[in-house]
This record gives sequence, structure tokens and C-alpha cells, in this order.
Amino acid sequence: MSFFAELKRRNVIRVGLAYVVAAWVVIQVMEIAADAFEAPAWVLKLVVTMFVVGLLPALVFSWVYELTPEGLKRESDVSAEESAVAHTAKKLNLAVIVLLLAAMGMFLADRFMSSRTEPPASALQPAAVATTQPPAAVTPASREPGTLAVPSDAGAESMPEDTVPVVAVLPFAARSMGGEEGRFLADGIHDDLLTQLAKLEIFRVVSRTSVMEYLDTTKNMRQIGEELGAGHILEGGLQQAGGRVRINAQLIDAVTDEHLWAETFERELTPDAIFEIQAEIAMAIATALKATLSAEEAAQLAQAPTSSQGAYEAFLQARLNTYVYDPDARKLSVRKFEDAVALDPQFAEAWGWLGFARLLAAWSDGITPQDEPLIASAREAIARARELEPGLPEADYAEAHYYYWVQADYDVALELIEPLIDRFPNNGDWMASRGWFNRRAGNWEQAVADLSRALELDPRNGFVAMELANFHTQLRQWDQAAPALERALAISGDRDTYLGYLALLRIGCCGDLSAAREFVDRLHETGRGATFLAHLRRLEGRPGDALALLEAYGPETSKPGPDENWLTAIILLHETGDEERMRAEADAYRRHLETFLIGHDEYSLVHRDLAFSFLALGDREKALSHFAAAENLRRPDAIFDAEADTFRAEAFAMFGEHDLAFGHLASTLERPAGISWHVVRLNPAFDGIRSDPRYAALEEKYQVAD
Repeated sequence: MSFFAELKRRNVIRVGLAYVVAAWVVIQVMEIAADAFEAPAWVLKLVVTMFVVGLLPALVFSWVYELTPEGLKRESDVSAEESAVAHTAKKLNLAVIVLLLAAMGMFLADRFMSSRTEPPASALQPAAVATTQPPAAVTPASREPGTLAVPSDAGAESMPEDTVPVVAVLPFAARSMGGEEGRFLADGIHDDLLTQLAKLEIFRVVSRTSVMEYLDTTKNMRQIGEELGAGHILEGGLQQAGGRVRINAQLIDAVTDEHLWAETFERELTPDAIFEIQAEIAMAIATALKATLSAEEAAQLAQAPTSSQGAYEAFLQARLNTYVYDPDARKLSVRKFEDAVALDPQFAEAWGWLGFARLLAAWSDGITPQDEPLIASAREAIARARELEPGLPEADYAEAHYYYWVQADYDVALELIEPLIDRFPNNGDWMASRGWFNRRAGNWEQAVADLSRALELDPRNGFVAMELANFHTQLRQWDQAAPALERALAISGDRDTYLGYLALLRIGCCGDLSAAREFVDRLHETGRGATFLAHLRRLEGRPGDALALLEAYGPETSKPGPDENWLTAIILLHETGDEERMRAEADAYRRHLETFLIGHDEYSLVHRDLAFSFLALGDREKALSHFAAAENLRRPDAIFDAEADTFRAEAFAMFGEHDLAFGHLASTLERPAGISWHVVRLNPAFDGIRSDPRYAALEEKYQVAD
């Protein structure tokens, strides 16, 4: 008898076939269970490995042993009369048939029960888009002298001015992917999908900041839709196994909870495959919403920016850390963008974002001469991005921030970002940037409109909500600032930032220091806030206590250039009446600044503080010279212009230059972001001019009821 015939007689082949089919069925069941319980990836890998390793022992076992009515026996001990191999063969045949039927059923379920649908050709043809959302209301601003009338803050509670459906893409579940790597890949692909979908105008996608709080949420679709102002919700999960990725997604009507579309994508884990999936998801959403997605848009979505998986993953990790308000995260963002372009030097988009990330890192702690090499490298990255892909939006976005953060040339920054807003009106981050550019340029009405729109696009973005409330405070629109600030707190839950803005609001509108005291108490719990507390003590008429606190904190004498604590100490010494110490500190601070000025005479803040030091020392001519130098070096800036007027009004009032003081005081009272009359009443810097008739005239003009 041949060896093959003996294998058949002993049922080894049947056992092997049954084993393989049974293993496949079990692995499929385990995969479903792993998805449901979000088991780590190693669990499924362990099961597969065990089955592979177990195949050979199963075959050997079936060769050596035979199943008889008396139980298992060694094949060599079973006589021909006792052998039951024929009966066992029938059982194995039946088992194989049952397992094959089960396998076929699971295969069909996987293919058809998931409601897989290909977008029809009509998805690429023009279609009407219905609108049911009213425009945001515009109400007259509450005014006092020195305020501007601008559109009221629609805030998180108003309906956006949309004529397109709104879709919220919830964070993807990292299924069967344990550890930080699995979460990062799911978050990175989710972020990239949002970025790509935000470029479309056929529907609006809620920005990432707003949707991330719904990771692992227990809220229902209706509640999420109401909170985000979204009529449709896309949810899904991502699973990686080896070099393949499976993404499942489903689109849900947030009002009816009806599932409009569902799809499972399984591809090789490559950038090309990921972007193909993104394009298919966009087309499926467009079809479900009866919207228009052109062939050009579909092709653009499907075009991967790199063919390197390593570069793409580094890029995703960098993007996830770009807008995190943490110095370490921003440094990581720069490193990962650098990794991306090192792995693929032709990756234009990564070069553009690298330029932005380097500028952001320089700006975060205040740009100093030490940041010049970093800024130069940012410019090189932006130039490289433009060289690789002329007209790249990310390069223009980074370049706009170079003119915003470094050059303070807000007109050029706006010229660069305006075309981006026209092309991508649904990008909340870019809309917010235009709001900040417009504020600095003095276009306050447009700035409020931009930030209001940014909050509509990203309704759970606490930072933008706080900034919008602060815009109203700077415009002295107290009636709008207060509710906007409460909404911001409800969105962000950031009580420390809320109290800081509330302190400015309550002092500015009413001269109320209670919120400032609570803010300082909160800061002291974290070991911060000494400078703010010193200013509070000063406004309370306690300069001695303020000075003691500041001296305990100490001026940052090891830091080159201007030092806010040192300057404040000089002011407090003047207000305590210790003129000898005040002059000594002013002279020391002057020497410190003059040393720094060598090689850095283009920094206006150095000249400003030198001017103050010379005023304190009684050298009027040099003080005015440095004030003029500071003015000439500074570009027009609505915020800094108001702050400069306030600073000079205080300095001139303190040291007897009353005519100059009243000129700057009248100016800052008129400017948005300038001083309010309640602060003038509290500020001891103006004690020397309160008996002047011009002070009474200003009080009559600006005094309002608390």
C-alpha cells in the first residue's frame, strides 16, 4: 500500500482538512469577538499562531492513534476486525461539510450583511442640496464711548450660516489594536480624513477639536448631533493586522438614528490605499446626502501625498501634536515632520507643515533673537514645499503665519490667507487664524465674524470660544462678553482660563476685583500667578504687599532683554515712595537693557523699557528718544497700539509729564483693547493727575454706571 493510500486509510487527510476549516471558522469568530471587546492585537495573533503550530501535532496524532468504540488506541494495537476507520471517516466527512457550510455562511455575511454599496455614477453628477438651517442672527452691540458695533457672537448655541449638510466624524475605535500605537494610527487616520473632507464644499465637517471629546462616549446620536449642530454622524473603527488595515464606517441620521450607509474596507496598509478609502467614504456620504462630488474632487481625495508608509505615519503623529498647547508636544510635532521629510524628501505637504510647526515653536514662548535660526529653517521648509508643489495651501498657510508671528505684517498675512478661506471655507482652524489676523490689523468687525464662524465650524473648541469672549471684552461689549464667557466655560471646562478672562471682564466693566482674587487663588494652587497677584495688590492700593510678593518671586535677571517683573518692581517702589531704591533699580535695569541692546536694537520692547527707565531717572530727552525708537520699529498692530498708549499714559502720569499723559490716556480710552475708565479709577499710576480739569472731563465722558 502506498504512503498516500495509508494517509487516506488512517483519516489523516480528513483530519487535516477538518482542522484547517475549523481553525478558519474559529479565527473568524475570534476576530468578531475581538472587535466587540476591543481586545489587543496580540490576542488574535496568538490564536492564529497556536493553530499553525498545532497542525503538525494533530496530523501526527491522527496517524498514530485510531478512534475505536472502546476509545483511543494506538493504530498498531488495533486488529483489522476492531478497526472503525470507515465509520470514523463518515463522521469526519460530515464534520468537514458542516464546517464548510459555516465558513461559507460567514464569508457571505462578511460580504453582504455589512450592506456594502458602491457609490453610483450619480454621485459624480450635479445634484441639488437642500437647506433647512437659518443664518446666524446679528444684533446691535451694547455700546459705551470707545466701543465698536460688531455682529453679536452666535456662539455654540446658534445655527451656522450653512447651506450644506453638516457631518460629524466621530473618533475611530482602535479595534484589536492594543497600546499607544493602535490609538495613534486610528487618531491619525481620523484626523487626516477630517482634513481631506474639510476641503469639500458639498457638506461641512465638524472640526477635530469638537469631535474628539466623543471618543468612547455613551451619548446617543441625537444628543451628539444636537451638541455639534450636525444632522449626520459618521462613526467607525480601524483594525490593523500585519501589513493590512480594515476600516468600517457607517453614516447615521442624527435625528432619526437611521443608518444611511455602511461599508467595510480592507486593504494593504499604504498611503495610496488609505486615500482611496477616504475618497470612497466622501463619495458615499455625498450619495447618501444627495450632494455633489465632482470627479476632480474625488481624484484629489484619492491622491496620496506620499508613497512612503513610514513618512505618512510620522506625518500623522506630527499633525496630532501640532495644535496641542504643550511645549513638549510642539517639539515632538517638529521632530516628526522632520522624520517625514527625511523618509520622503518629495513629501510637499509635510514640508509645508514643518515650516508652520517651526514657526509655532518659535512663537510659543515669545520670539527672541535666539529663535532666528529656527525661523530661518521654517522659511526654508516653506520654500521647499512651494518648490515641490506650487500653490500648496499648507505652504501659504505657514507663510501667512510667518508674516503674522514674525513680521507683524498683518496685511500680507491676510493677503495669503484670504484665497485659502475662499477655497476651503469649512476649515475652522484657518477661519480662526483669519480672525486673529483681522484683530491685529484693526478689522474688529470682521475679526468677530471670523471667530464666530470658526466656532460654528468647531462648536466644541473651548480655546476659540474663550478667545471670542475675549474679543468682546477688548471691544468693551460687556453685555455680550459675559454670556460668551459662560458658554466658553461650558464648552471647555477650563476654569483657570475662564477666571483669567473673567477677571479682565469684571475689572474692565465694573472695577470689580473679586473675580481677580479667585483667579489668583486658583493660580497659587499650581504655584503660578505671582505677577498677576502683584498687579492685583497694586489695584487694591497695597503696593508694599505687591512689592514683597514680587521680590520673593524675583526678577528674571538671568534672562536677557526686557523683564516684566523687574519693570513692575520699579513701578511699585515708586508707588511706595522709596525713590532712592526706585532710582537704583531703574539704573540697574537700564544697564541690563543697554547691554542687551547691542546687536538687538531692532526690538521695540527694549526701547520701550529703556524709555521708562530714563523717565524714572529724570532724563526726559533720552526717554522720549527711546519711545520714538520703539514707535518707529513697531508695525501697526491694534493690540500693541492700544497697549503702547496705555503704557505711556501710565508712565507719563507717574513721572509728571501730564500733557503727554492726557494725550495717550484719551487715545487708549477710545481704542479697542485699550484701558477702560474703571481701570483708570483703580490704577494708582493716575493719582497725580486726578485733580487736573482734563481728568474730570474724561470722567464725565467715560463714566458709566456699574
